[in-house]
Amino acid sequence: MKKYRVGAMQTKSKNRGLAIIEFTLVSVLFILIIFTIIEGGRFVYSNSVVTHYAKEGARYASVRGSQAAIDSLRSSDAPATQTSIGSYLTQKSPLGGLTTTVNWSPDNSVGSEVSVTVSYEFESILTLFNDVTISNSATSIIYF
Repeated sequence: MKKYRVGAMQTKSKNRGLAIIEFTLVSVLFILIIFTIIEGGRFVYSNSVVTHYAKEGARYASVRGSQAAIDSLRSSDAPATQTSIGSYLTQKSPLGGLTTTVNWSPDNSVGSEVSVTVSYEFESILTLFNDVTISNSATSIIYF
């Protein structure tokens, strides 16, 4: 039979209580780090999607200039307008709420430049971060 001193029993129960407090503090910090990594991944993904669809919009507009209606494959959606480009990108994008702005310099004729800017309002899940507008643009020369 083991004999315990009264002081030893009190030390064990104090250590057990301290371990619960340490576990709580460390687990909260660990969960916060995990959610921050997930949120960072969501932001990088959203930025990548916006960049891709800005390039895709510029490509779409560059082959649907004022002369594109001559081609039978593009006659139904040529020439490209801001509405048609925005609709095309919205249908393809996995993100909802893309805003598209298109500028032609000087117009949508062959040899002119088209610039497509795509914006997305990134809403953070964590309240620690502010909402951010992700925006990217791409420019291309009109070929048809």
